[in-house]
This record gives sequence, structure tokens and C-alpha cells, in this order.
Amino acid sequence: MKTSTRILCTLMLVVFTLVNMVVMPVSAATFSDVTAGTDVYKAVNVLNKLGVINGYDDGTFKPDNNVTRAEFTAMLLRTRGMGTLGSTSLDNPPFPDVVTPDVSWAIGNIRTAHSMGIINGYDDGTFKPSNNVSYEEAIKMIVCALGYGEMGSEGAAWYSKYLNTAITLGFTEGVNGSIGVPATRAMIAQMLYNCLEVELAENNEVTDKTILEDDLKLKKQVGYISANPTVSLSATDSNLREDEVQITVDGETEIYKVENAAEYNDMLGAQITFYSTTDRNAGTKTLVMATVERSVTVELDADMIDPVQSDDSAVVYYESEDAKRESQVSIADDSIVIYNDQLYGATAELSTYEIYCDEMGSKAIPTLGSMKFLDRNGDKKYDIVFVTSYDAYIVSSTTTSTSTFTDNNLRKGLSNNKVTLDVTDTSKTVKIVDKNGKEVAFNSIRMGSVVCVKSSNTSNGGQPIITAVVLNDSVIGAVKGINSDGTIKIEGKSYKYSAQAPWVNPITGADVSGMPEPQMGESGKFYLDINGDIIGYDKTEQASNQQYGYIMQVRHKVTGLEETLVFNILTESGSKTSYYAYEKTKINGEDFDDYESLLETLDDTAYASGDDAYPGFDDPDVQEAAMYSQMVKFTTKTNKGQTVIDNIITAEETTSGNNVSAEDLYFYTVSGFTADSALTYKSTNKQLTDGSKKINISSSLIFKIPEDRSETKDYKKITTSDLDNDTDYNVELYDVTGTNSAKIVLVYGGASSAGLVKATSPVMVITGISQEEDPAGDLASRYRIEGYVGSTAVDYWGSEESEDVFATLQEGDVVRLGTDADGYYTVLPEHIVFSITDGYRDEAIAVTDDYGNDDAYPKKYRDANGDNRFIAIWGSAYQRDDQLFVVSSDVLAGDEDEDDVDATRIDMQRSWFNSAKVYEFDLTGSRLEITEYDTGDVAGVIDSLQLYDGSSTPAELFIHMGGDSNVRAMIIIKR
Repeated sequence: MKTSTRILCTLMLVVFTLVNMVVMPVSAATFSDVTAGTDVYKAVNVLNKLGVINGYDDGTFKPDNNVTRAEFTAMLLRTRGMGTLGSTSLDNPPFPDVVTPDVSWAIGNIRTAHSMGIINGYDDGTFKPSNNVSYEEAIKMIVCALGYGEMGSEGAAWYSKYLNTAITLGFTEGVNGSIGVPATRAMIAQMLYNCLEVELAENNEVTDKTILEDDLKLKKQVGYISANPTVSLSATDSNLREDEVQITVDGETEIYKVENAAEYNDMLGAQITFYSTTDRNAGTKTLVMATVERSVTVELDADMIDPVQSDDSAVVYYESEDAKRESQVSIADDSIVIYNDQLYGATAELSTYEIYCDEMGSKAIPTLGSMKFLDRNGDKKYDIVFVTSYDAYIVSSTTTSTSTFTDNNLRKGLSNNKVTLDVTDTSKTVKIVDKNGKEVAFNSIRMGSVVCVKSSNTSNGGQPIITAVVLNDSVIGAVKGINSDGTIKIEGKSYKYSAQAPWVNPITGADVSGMPEPQMGESGKFYLDINGDIIGYDKTEQASNQQYGYIMQVRHKVTGLEETLVFNILTESGSKTSYYAYEKTKINGEDFDDYESLLETLDDTAYASGDDAYPGFDDPDVQEAAMYSQMVKFTTKTNKGQTVIDNIITAEETTSGNNVSAEDLYFYTVSGFTADSALTYKSTNKQLTDGSKKINISSSLIFKIPEDRSETKDYKKITTSDLDNDTDYNVELYDVTGTNSAKIVLVYGGASSAGLVKATSPVMVITGISQEEDPAGDLASRYRIEGYVGSTAVDYWGSEESEDVFATLQEGDVVRLGTDADGYYTVLPEHIVFSITDGYRDEAIAVTDDYGNDDAYPKKYRDANGDNRFIAIWGSAYQRDDQLFVVSSDVLAGDEDEDDVDATRIDMQRSWFNSAKVYEFDLTGSRLEITEYDTGDVAGVIDSLQLYDGSSTPAELFIHMGGDSNVRAMIIIKR
């Protein structure tokens, strides 16, 4: 059995035999209640594609529902290609009961069917269009539609000859209907499908005509798709348009138009029965549908394959890690290899699996990727081999201007440690995608990203195809267990090692000494490859409770015989916490005889770059409590029931990047990168730069340090979203790695916009507001606001800075929240986005949004990436259907001109409301009544709203969206 340091990933063996199964393009309906493998699957999907039968708005077909006589008549006429024939006039109807509004839609079909003798009606002269069509009635109508109505022998029952004829023609096969029982939608679909290739009769004579070829003008053939716009089985470059595929039938190859060629990609190489139409005037053929027949596909993850036992004629694999016996795939002699989305060789003859194995050698079986084998005709010899082989990189730096990234993690010391992904390079096809296959920009690649790159064979003469999959998945924690199966446990979850991890399969010549196999107890950030397996790490061998912190103040007090020393520290979490020193508190591991000696050492390490480097702090002796302020690492312990400082690690200067360790804290003193000079922040790459050198801060811990170091309320933990693009900041950098990534950034002064309201700030629907005793004791009382942010119930304490605004707020107001330096919530007057106060809409609408809009809704605000993240709409319910809910951006009285109202419409998908919180504010009584609805009730609420109809007053609405397609909350206002 194959040996490996990894266990097999989730079984990826997909062996499926596509026998008599229609594989429809995405554009055709795929019904949730008629799945592949069900008896009626092919019939339903083919007829749906032909436009004979449709599904329901909820995505179902409802195969067990009955069919009315009017509905079946329409289906039958559409099957014969006559669905649009017949006058739709209600004058002189063929039956008196087919002109009522509920059935008159089918009068054209009923008129045509009557004139053709397909339907005769009942003895009383009626048709009973709303009655369910019975099994025998459906059979009779089909027999007549096929031209066999006057043929066959009469029997005891009126339907006998029709039933006998149906059995002879074979269109009742697989239907399982019963006399006297209504025919279901599934039965109807199967019978109509069975009729497509029945020979039609004319004038009681059987012809060689069929519905398929003569009525629907479709040609049915058997062949295989030999090329799509991306891949050809016979040439390196496909040269097909985006709306074309190439099909080979009996050695003859032709091009067919399709709605979307990409939807046929999974059929490449498979034997298909397909249906096409021909436009003789234009000289073009169109592929209408395809049925995959007899083909068998086996797909294997690379970990399942045994490269030792495999050769150029067979691939050996194990279906599971515990499999006792191997399985194998036998390769056909004239096989074709498609390698990373392109023909392997210059021609099909030069792309056999034998040639591929001979040229690729040990790399024929990918270490990271998969292999898919296609047996076209079910003879157990696999004709086409699709190989997907990735090379993985752990990004250490990026250069956006050239679309290049560098890997000094897995490829340190190698000349080929850089990859350029220029999507504008016309000499090759380059795609950058996320793990779901969605195309993304180069700037989605950042330091620590894992990029899995697959490239076609560059020696085959074709245009190279390169696809890079960008992964930003990682797990942070300590190795808590090493399992017997070779996996490791991190924070309670087991992970496998990637086949391309440097301790598993190091790249020849690369220096991977800095990344040995993780050991028990080691901690860090572990990077995951495309399979979710650990491929590398950024190890921080910290003590279990060690953390970064900024000493804001140190309070030293001697009262009689009692001496205390208290450190006020801004911690990693952003909290401001006081810790006592004790007799064994150390600095850099050194013990002290008394607190005075400890403070002297701490004074020597403060202001590492000089007192004059910090604007606004001229004389540290004047502010003795703050004179020790500095960045540190520290550990704590419990002493006599109290949490105390155990060890403080202060910074030492360095002019280069260093590995992070528990024993050291490095202050980066490269010229131009200290607080006495300004660096420019670039939000696109999340970097600080002096114009030439760049420091990555995408995952940095960032502290805002005030100009007056004694003002502890002004210290704050912030994020990159609080920094403004192309803005200069005075900063200090700590623990800068060898890949130019700072673990810690200190931002000095008040330049950052921490605490300001941004597009991503919380938006709160207030359901309660009160003034209560301040829980922190800083004030006599503090405002407390309760309500919802989205669908989450929240309870916040308000900032002293916004007391005047809080005094004006009331239940039902919707506000955008900021925070002050201590983390309390602020509200500015312009951030009250909805209020029930009369006339407030005029105030809210006057506030200018990010698009300069100050006179209308919607209001939109963008985040740092330019994406809309806060949208407010204050208007009225306008229209709705099963897919859309349309609102007007104006509050309507109901009697406005329809053209004026239509100009204010905003089309919203119902799906955007799936997670919305919905409220009804009833102002018709003496006080506001608030009704909250569950998210599951949203659809019903929307359906109950009064819409604009030109007379009635439509429902007034306020809608808050967290993005272009995400409704967070909707308020219905009743006045």
C-alpha cells in the first residue's frame, strides 16, 4: 500500500457511469425535486429545454401534481411545434367553456387541437378545460396528435384502441399509469418524451417523419465534444469562440454554436447523444442539448495514487487510507493527456499517456493536484487523462507594479523564487482566482498568501495557460497533539501535512532550514494549501501567556511601610489593564532588589529613538507617570491571588528583519522608518512606504499613541481600516520579519481616523434608551442604548462626548455609531439616519454621501476598497413578483404620476432580504409600538405590504443595507 506522511484527504474518488443520463447546460432548468437518477429525469429536462414543459418559481417541477385538460393540450401542441398556432380570439370558440379568464390563455391551442381532431369534447358540447386529464384521455389525445386516431381496432371500452396503439408505438413505456386515474406531470412528461422519435402517420399511412426531425427541426447524432473555447483534444490552442464547441461524429468534426460553451466543459471527450439545429441560410449549426452516454469517469486526488506501482499503462490507487487492496485505471494505447487545461503535446499523437510519462518521469503523478480519467465508451480502457498539477508558493512579498510575488519561504536561495502573473500579457493566458474559482485581482495576493499555480506544458508550441489559485486560509495556535496517523492537532482540530510542505518534500536546492517539521507545543500561524493541509508556518515560540503591550503609565507609591508599583498597559485585545509588580518582577529576565532599580532600567529603555522624536512631548520629567511609556512584551502570573507582571521584555534596536522569538523584542531603526520621519500608507497593499522600501502591515497589531503620553484615554488599538490611503503617519515598527512584515505598528499623534464613523461602522436600530449609573464609575451616569445591529441584539454604553445627542434620541431611531478613545459609542447629529420625528426625512436627506448625493436616496458610503458597505433607502413599496421587491426612493402619497414614480424605482432581489431584521413602527396610536419579525417571516411581510397603485398610500419603508446585495434591516412605518 502507498506510504505517506499524510492521510488521504476526504475521499475524492468520483466514479460515475453516465448511462442514458441527460447532462443539461446550466441555462436549462435543474429541478430540485427531479434529480439525476430518477426515472423521469431525462424526459423532464429534455422537454423543459425544448420549451414544452416548465417548472415553478420555487425551482421545483412537482412531478406528482395533476395536469388539467387545457394544460395538457398546450403541452401536446408545443411538442408538435404548433404551440403558437390557432387564433386567440374569444369569438366563435370551439367549446363554450373555454373563454373564461382562467382558461382562455389556452384557447389558441384548444382551437388548433380541435381542428386537427386531437380533441372532440364531451357529449354535452363542453371541453371541461379545468378538469384533470385522465391517463386514458391523455393517451387518446397523443395517439390522435401522432396521426393514428383512425387506425387500430375498436375494443370493449372507448379508449381500448388508443391504448393498444399507444402500447404498439411504445410511448407508454415507463409511465405506469392507470385507467380512470388523473395523469401526473411526470407521466405526461415521460409519454411526450417517448413520442419524439415515433414515426408519424398521415392519412392513415405511416411515414418516415418524426416530431423530433420534422416538427422540432432537430437532428439527433452520437459523437463526442472534441474542443471547447479553452481546450482542444487535437491541438494546443483551441481557437474557438466563446459561444462554440467542436463535436466529432464518425471521424468528421464540425463546429456548433452554444449559449455558453463553458457549461459543456465537463462533457469534453465524453460520448454524447446530442440534438442540433441547422440554419442553412447562415450555414451554422446550433447545439441544443447533449446526453452523455456510456462514459465512465474516475477522479482521484493526488494523495490516492501510488506512484511506485503506477506505470505508463495503468494508474494504481487506493480508495481509502484503510483499503487493503489497490484498484487501478487502465489507460488506452491511443489515449490523450490534457495537462493543466491544455493538450500536453503539439498534437494528439504526441500527447499519449505513454509519451507523457516518458517525458515527465517522476513528475507524471502530481504531488499536489488531481487526475481525472475518462473512459469514453465503457470498455474499461480510459481514453483521456486530465492532469491538474500545482506548484505551491508561500508569498513573502509582492510587487504590484509588475504583478510579481516572491517566495522566500519554500524557495529561499533559489533564482526561480518569483512568479509574475500579468493578466494583460497577450503572449499567454493568465488567470488569478480564489479557491471557489472566482477571478480576483493581483492585490488579493499578500504576504502569507499560499498561491497554487498550474501551468500548461511550455514546450508544446501552444500559448501558455497559467492559473493561480490564491488562498488566504490559515490557523493560529499551538501544536497540542501529534496523532498516530501523522496528523497534528492545533486548537482542537487535526490537520494533515501538505505534500509540498518543506519537511515533507523540500524543493531541491532551497534553504528550508528555517521551517522544520512543527513540534509539540510550538505555536504560530500555520498556512494551508488548496486541500486545507499545512504547507508552512510563521512560528512564534512565545510563552503561553506572553503578549505584546504598550506601557502607558507606571504608578509608584510609597505609603509608610507599604510600597506599590502598578503598570497601566494597553494590551493586544485593546483593553487598558492595570497590573501590579511583585518582588520577583523581572525585566528581560533580570531580577531587581527594589522597585527603584527596576524603574531606572525601565527609564533607560523608554523612548528608544530619542525624546525629541515624539511631537508634543517635550519634557518627560514633567509627566513622571508617563516617562516609562514604551512598547514591550510581557508575561503575567498569579501571586497571592492577584495577577502580577512576571517578566517585561523591552525593545532592542535592529536595522534588519528578524525572526520573532519569546526572548526578544526588536525595534526597527532603519533610516526613514522611525517616528521622526513620516511614512505613507497604501491601502491597496496595506503597506507603509517611504517611496522605495515597503513594510507590510496587513496582519499587524496597531496601537494609536497620543501626543501627550499622560492622556491614557487617548490610547487605542486600531486597524488598517482606520488608516487613510496616501496619508503620511509618524510610526514605529517592531518585530519586522525577514519578509518585511511588521508584527507591531505604533501610530503617533492624532492623524489616524480611529473612532470615526466609516462605511463599515455599526448601524443600530434603537429599541430602548435610558440614563443609568456609569458601570465604570467615570461619570455619575451614562446613557445606555439597546436595540439591534442587523439581526443581532446589542446593549451599548454611550460616550460622554455624545451626551447632547443621546438626550434627543428615542425608540425607533436608527443611528450610525462611532467610538471614543475608551471604546464608548458616539453618535453625531448627521449620523441619525432615521427618526420618526415629523419632517426628519428632510434633515437626513440633506446629508451628503460618498457620491455627493444630498437631495435623494439611496445614500451610499464606501469602504477603503471602494465597495459600498452602508446604503440607506427611505421610500415606499412599489412593486413585487416572485423574484423582485421594487421600492421607490421617495415617500409616496399614492396619487403620484406613474412615470415620475418609476424614475425613483430601485430593483431589489428578494434573496437580499434573507437575513434581514424587519420591524413595524406603528405611530397611529398615542405612542410608538414596535413589532419585531423573525427573519423567516420576511417573505410574508413583503407580500403583505401595500404597493403603489396610483390611489392607495403605499407602505413607507426605511431599508439599511450592508452592501450592494445585503439587507440588514427594514422598517415599515405606519403613520
